[in-house]
Amino acid sequence: MVLVTSRSHIQFETGLYKDYKRMNREISEASGLMNEVWSSLKATLLKKYQHCESLVQECYKQKLAFPPEKLNTIFADVEKKWSAKAKKLSSGSWDPNDMTEGSD
Repeated sequence: MVLVTSRSHIQFETGLYKDYKRMNREISEASGLMNEVWSSLKATLLKKYQHCESLVQECYKQKLAFPPEKLNTIFADVEKKWSAKAKKLSSGSWDPNDMTEGSD
């Protein structure tokens, strides 16, 4: 039995991207806090995920659908999507009608 489906993996990544976008909007890049907040969030989520995984393994003898290390890949994907969007915005090539992944 898998407790986290690939669909929930996509939902997690989408939600994380939205949170990253919100953080960028609320925290000024000039303040330098964005990197600290993002790093702290990543560390906290990874720690919580590892804790949940150990509880699930101990109590139910099951594993989550992806290992905790996969979270680092998800974090990197979110950062890449944001960088690509920021690059499009700064170059003026962003199309507001473009509904591909990573655009808002």
